[in-house]
Amino acid sequence: MNFREYRIAAPNVRSLCWHDQSLVDWVAGGTRYQLDGPIKRSSTVYPFGFDAAVQSASGEVVVIYQRLGTKGLVLNNGQIVREINRSYYYADSYEYPIAILQHADLNEVLVHCPEKYNQLELEDVVTNRRLNEAERKPVEIFHSRLSVSPKGKWLVSAGWQWQPTHTVAIYNVDEIWAQPQILDTEGFCPSIQVDISSVSFLDEQTLLIITDEFANLSADLVDTLVQRRGAHSIGYYDLLNRQFRATVEAEEIVGTAMALSERYVVGFYDHPKLFDCTTGKVVQRWPDLATGRQTHSMIGRLDQSIPPIAFDQANQRFAVADAKGITVIELSL
Repeated sequence: MNFREYRIAAPNVRSLCWHDQSLVDWVAGGTRYQLDGPIKRSSTVYPFGFDAAVQSASGEVVVIYQRLGTKGLVLNNGQIVREINRSYYYADSYEYPIAILQHADLNEVLVHCPEKYNQLELEDVVTNRRLNEAERKPVEIFHSRLSVSPKGKWLVSAGWQWQPTHTVAIYNVDEIWAQPQILDTEGFCPSIQVDISSVSFLDEQTLLIITDEFANLSADLVDTLVQRRGAHSIGYYDLLNRQFRATVEAEEIVGTAMALSERYVVGFYDHPKLFDCTTGKVVQRWPDLATGRQTHSMIGRLDQSIPPIAFDQANQRFAVADAKGITVIELSL
């Protein structure tokens, strides 16, 4: 397996996002790291405990926030637009739900839960206008780990429900624009009776779904391909046909995942590992890169912190920060 490794000396990195060929620490005011070494430091300071960032596809809109807090800050071209918040309810237990959608006729649109843990709102970034103002009756989902497919066709929430089970809710973005109340439903998701550890879009038709440990699963509930594979299965879910196209049991815990191809996925439990999805075997690992032990959205009681990590699926690379710098792994598959 061929890969290239870069090391950037950069102490105290607080967040990471890819922007073109650079890495940006938005929590540190937009400090920019080039892979070949030059660092463009920012003098901007946000005197608050932000520790994560999400960036729009254009790179113009950014939200910095606290993963286990209630506060976020919306930036447009580096300028503060406004503060945002979420409900206090179990906020110190699970990751802040936030994503940014593109709309053909509007500014970029925030998706988050400013009032209730289970109520996703759509807000124009620039005007703050709310797009779903009708009467709301949301189902009981703690939305978390919101993500958008590469071309913006799908939105997924990988959160949890009582007591607690880790779930996924999938929404068609075109349907959201036409009928925002769809966000008050569970969308659609595979009919599996197991915890979902993480998800990762491969493309506009395929969502990788990673399962967690199976807890006393009775035989009569094992009714889908992914469940028959056992704990820590990797399933390629067809979003158009709404069925699993292929599944495999991973030989190790996958954790947070980045889909690379129909064959390969990188898992980030404990340290990055490249899984061959035809066999479930680990074919490459980077044990010196500590990436935490996240297996679902409820990270409040993890014994290890999760460092800043940035995924660049299109260019088959990822970046991991530690106390002294940033390591970038560029794969050649």
